Amino acid sequence: MIERAPMWRIRLYQLIVLGVFLGGWEWVSDRHIRTLWISKPSLIAERTLDWFFSGFIYSHILATLQIAGLGLLIGTAIGVVFGIVLGLQRSLSRLLDPILGGAYTLPRIAFLPVLLFWFGFGFRPLVALVVLMIFFVLFYNTRAGVESVDGDLVASMRVMGATRLQVIRMVILPSIVPFVLAAMMIAAPYALVGAIVGEIFIGSRGLGFLIVSSTGGLDLTGTFAACLVVTVISLIATLVIARHGPRLLGRSPGTIGGSAGAAF
Repeated sequence: MIERAPMWRIRLYQLIVLGVFLGGWEWVSDRHIRTLWISKPSLIAERTLDWFFSGFIYSHILATLQIAGLGLLIGTAIGVVFGIVLGLQRSLSRLLDPILGGAYTLPRIAFLPVLLFWFGFGFRPLVALVVLMIFFVLFYNTRAGVESVDGDLVASMRVMGATRLQVIRMVILPSIVPFVLAAMMIAAPYALVGAIVGEIFIGSRGLGFLIVSSTGGLDLTGTFAACLVVTVISLIATLVIARHGPRLLGRSPGTIGGSAGAAF
């Protein structure tokens, strides 16, 4: 039997590795490589703290979170609805699978010119880009959740006179909660990345705009400081979803068996 290392020991090792990396970076900077090219952790920390204490960073964070948050909500809603529909309608799912698979392989940023043509410059094309970034994560996870529902349970409820809407509300929706939560944990960083990538190309504010403007001014310290803020926000978003997820997981009957679509 393989023994697992205690969590505190794993955290300690992680901190040691991080400390060695940051210490090596600090030591190399200006000794072997000019600070202009790689900056150094002490300058990055100083710049980040200065941004927060001066209030400079808050408007950029808010702009990015508005885009990422709204895109995450809309993308989740659309992905869950499509996942439920195609999870229950197996023939329709097989018909659309080649189209969805082809669309999934395309880089989402390639759609940005089309989104600009449809929505113009501003807030809306950035939100639409985030929706495209996360849609497939929610869709495929939701469809997998629907397909994992016990088909016998669905058939039993139909025999007892339950309508399709009642089956969806009482069986399907509680059963897919773990799948949706897992998808949202994956999608949250993608939503943030989508917002930032969009801001890099067409934004006039936000963390993505801050990254590209700092880099354009040869201010690598500002670039790394903005990336540090992005990393912290992404970790917080993932932890929030993970922390509140277990309260919803208790609603799931956890039924696994034949496909619900076959009995629906």
